[in-house]
Amino acid sequence: MKMKKITIFRLVTVIVGFFGIFFGPPWLTLVSMAVLAFRFPAVEVIIMGVLMDFLWLPATGIPLFTIASIIFLWGLEPVRKELLVR
Repeated sequence: MKMKKITIFRLVTVIVGFFGIFFGPPWLTLVSMAVLAFRFPAVEVIIMGVLMDFLWLPATGIPLFTIASIIFLWGLEPVRKELLVR
């Protein structure tokens, strides 16, 4: 039963993140990326960052969401391993 709750939580967080990419404010995507990176070793975080930059990045801009997604995944990896023992 616990695994089902975790899977539903992850799915809902991914859906909220992708909703934020297409229809919501940018902070909604950042929050969902941070939650996913803190709780799971999630590939979805990088996909969200790249998609956000691909859709909304100006022609000469810096890919901030892709950089943020990499920082979230690598930066929160030790915290996730230390605090969230499975």
